[in-house]
Amino acid sequence: MNRNNELREAEENYTKATQAELSRNYDTAFRLYIKSAELFLHLCRSSPATGGSVQKTRWKASAAKALERAEKIKAFVDKNNTTPGAAGQKSDELAPELKLTPVGVNFFSPHEQFLVLKKGERVNGGIYFSWEESYGLLHNAEEQPQLSPEQLRQSSEWRRPTNTTAASLHRILPQEIIQNIVTDCSLCSSITVCLEHGQRFASDLLQGSLVPCPQHKPGLDFCGQYHVRIFFNGIWRRVIIDDKLPHSQTNGSVLCMSVLQPKGGLQRQHNIIWPSLFEKAYMKLMGGYEFLGSVSSTDLHALIGWIPEHIDIKSSNFEREKTWITVLHGFLSGHCMVTVGTGPRKECFWQTTQLLPSHSYAVVDVTEDEDGPTMTILNSWVPGNDKSHLSDSRFLRIPWNEVLSVFYGIYLSWDPSQWSESLTFHGTWKRRGQEDQLTNLRLRFNNVTTDKRIWILLTRHVVNSKRTTDFASLRVEVEDEAWKTAGAVIPQKLTEEGTFTNNTHILAKTQVSEGSGVLNITPSYDGDASAVGYTIVAYAGYGVTLKWDENMVTPPYTEKVSGVLTSKNSGGNGTYPTFMSNPQYWLRIHMPSSTSLSPSVDTRCRVRTSIVLKTAREVPVNVTLVWSQGERVYTLSERELAATSGPYSYGLATVVKDLSPGDYTVIVSAFEPQYIGAFSLTASVSSPFFLKPIVQEGAGMYKKVVQGEWSAETAGGGPSFNRYKENPLYAIHVSSQTQLKIRLQVLHPSATAPLNVTLYSTSSVEDSQQPTATSGPYDDAIAGVATPQFWLNTGTYWMVPSTYTPGIRAEFQLTIYSSVADIVIEQKQ
Repeated sequence: MNRNNELREAEENYTKATQAELSRNYDTAFRLYIKSAELFLHLCRSSPATGGSVQKTRWKASAAKALERAEKIKAFVDKNNTTPGAAGQKSDELAPELKLTPVGVNFFSPHEQFLVLKKGERVNGGIYFSWEESYGLLHNAEEQPQLSPEQLRQSSEWRRPTNTTAASLHRILPQEIIQNIVTDCSLCSSITVCLEHGQRFASDLLQGSLVPCPQHKPGLDFCGQYHVRIFFNGIWRRVIIDDKLPHSQTNGSVLCMSVLQPKGGLQRQHNIIWPSLFEKAYMKLMGGYEFLGSVSSTDLHALIGWIPEHIDIKSSNFEREKTWITVLHGFLSGHCMVTVGTGPRKECFWQTTQLLPSHSYAVVDVTEDEDGPTMTILNSWVPGNDKSHLSDSRFLRIPWNEVLSVFYGIYLSWDPSQWSESLTFHGTWKRRGQEDQLTNLRLRFNNVTTDKRIWILLTRHVVNSKRTTDFASLRVEVEDEAWKTAGAVIPQKLTEEGTFTNNTHILAKTQVSEGSGVLNITPSYDGDASAVGYTIVAYAGYGVTLKWDENMVTPPYTEKVSGVLTSKNSGGNGTYPTFMSNPQYWLRIHMPSSTSLSPSVDTRCRVRTSIVLKTAREVPVNVTLVWSQGERVYTLSERELAATSGPYSYGLATVVKDLSPGDYTVIVSAFEPQYIGAFSLTASVSSPFFLKPIVQEGAGMYKKVVQGEWSAETAGGGPSFNRYKENPLYAIHVSSQTQLKIRLQVLHPSATAPLNVTLYSTSSVEDSQQPTATSGPYDDAIAGVATPQFWLNTGTYWMVPSTYTPGIRAEFQLTIYSSVADIVIEQKQ
């Protein structure tokens, strides 16, 4: 929204508020006065520092006037609500014109968006204003970036280079960029691929980002100051530097990124320093030349604003052929620039060429010919006084399959201009107590036709580049109405989507259906900071309309419970026999009142239900809802699933679903039993509900465990076979009346085997048709089988564990729960 439109909206809101106040519609007037004040304040705060002081004063006065009217309305309503005649009235009995709806913060408003970007201007102790903002005096231009220990060791000094010009960016060859002693290989390879793109497609991606001091006038000596445009923390920002560069006091060599003279003795008339100036500006922003390192896609996002994508070659989800096709088509079309990175191992070779560890290399060609898929990689590192800097040995033509074995990561940068539509949101994660804030956004899309791709880019704002404890994750899901017809799937897989990472950027690529729909976007943060800004940008193809849902209804009923996954109750996913031990909760959703249906209550009596499970970022978790009567669930069945968060994901699992009122069991589980740690479970529902923990099996009872095995001699099978009496037989001696429950499980299930456990009195053990208690029909459930909890009088009883089919050899475990401690169990030999 431009400034004129904002001013018009602010004035219109004030006029409408005045009309509403005169009509005694105090609720509407109060809301419009507040909104008008916010807009006037935004105009005042976002205007250039050096312009329009009279206008800014007028806007500030208008904001104060609007706030004054809002405060008077509130005082009037409060006074009327506390008068003797109204003292006995309840809030819902007040006349409509005397009730004020609380005005919440609209995080989508220009003012709130501006505040996030304003906070993002403080980076590593410096202040970097918006590129569009008036810069005023050339503050901090002569403040030099901190030198690295290696530069200091070589007695570096700041010196203006000689024989240079303040002209625009001179074209140079990619191989003329040389990394020196600064550990910014990612930045060097970023500038290198920009130069290669310029050669191949006649582009000038860095043009306009390095501007000589705007106060420099033709005919006067150049002051040596530059303004560098860098995209950082959600917006193009201004970094002001001078042209002094670190030089060695010993030999006068430049101790930063440099440009070599071309081959053949052809000397340029002027030294080219613009790559060194880009490096200096970026190092100043990032806190100095002691650069901790980055990835090229992150640096290219800062330099030219292209969309970064990180592909982990070593990931189990890496798709070799699909990735090659994506890279090849993107590179040849000019829509994508590519770099690759080595891993941390010290000994890294391709054939006889040694590669540096944790180093970024520029990809200057991607081809597929008779030799197969191939990448050409350029090494910008030239140690010492090596004079082979322009030799062909610096170009490495590596087959694709060897690229995948030598390097650890592929870093892509995508041209945002290939997307005709985009939408941006700036937000802040704020810590609440000991838990990090979770943000949920809904993005509405319409008119999707042939191009069904929507990309979502999350950028975590950086205020201290040396802090490595900030992690973020991004989850993007198409809001699905398929619950009407399709059943859920039992979660048994692990996904890397939504994984927490300390990378600055996370890109999610989503395929949507034709027409319209909604994307649920969940960016989350894990770290020590109390507040961290972020930016989300959505990209879509031609003709698609994108719009944030600014009227998301927060369910009025919320409850949060905390728990701990321990070695006793962390049962793993549904393929483990211990799954039944996972923490479970009884969720009862009440029928909404017909007189108080909220907008998020379905007219068919379905209510919006949100379940959020949060753990440590290293723990892959899932949350599943099962139709039940609020009892503990021992085995998952797809026909009983009401909702699930899907594949196990690290640190966070969410369910958002429209559910019918009734009883459910909520199951919290980690992917494997080895994962333990604290968790929180938050339920938000559009109608009243309760959430209560379900006790573990045998809670409050004594527990005895017996292990045994079915051998070739004792695997007698079920009663329908003639060998049933050959099964292991255990005597249970009961000295006083007790409640009892028995569970039978196979210890190391490799294949399904239907099981049964039955208890007989001593008089009926010969007659297998008259059991005292039984687990029922033979069942191959992974959790095993169990009898109901039943009363047992004093005496001796015989317990028979069996498989349905004779001859199955396996180890088993019997767990016997009793309400008294003095029962005795012994095996009959």
